[in-house]
Amino acid sequence: VVCLNRQAQLRWETILDGEVLGSPQISGKWGLITTNSQLKGCITVLNLDTGKIFTSHTHDAPYGPLTLSATDGYKVGYWMEAWEDGYGTRSNLHKVTTSPENVLFNI
Repeated sequence: VVCLNRQAQLRWETILDGEVLGSPQISGKWGLITTNSQLKGCITVLNLDTGKIFTSHTHDAPYGPLTLSATDGYKVGYWMEAWEDGYGTRSNLHKVTTSPENVLFNI
């Protein structure tokens, strides 16, 4: 993952394991990214000021791309795990919430 400034110069770069799914989603000072490696999904939260990993969570199922929605200043990121092509009873919807004060919930 690379972060460029407005002049297209490198600010920072961070190496993540696996394949990045979709586009990273931005929520305040956080960059949220889903990846898959060896059929395991991972949600990673990067600090956009430094590029450092703030937290990550790995699960025993492949993940799909992440999307964000916003309500009352809170942003909620949603992504699915892909057991049984995403249609089986073992598939789950996951979410992470950020507050207007950049506090993370539910990861």
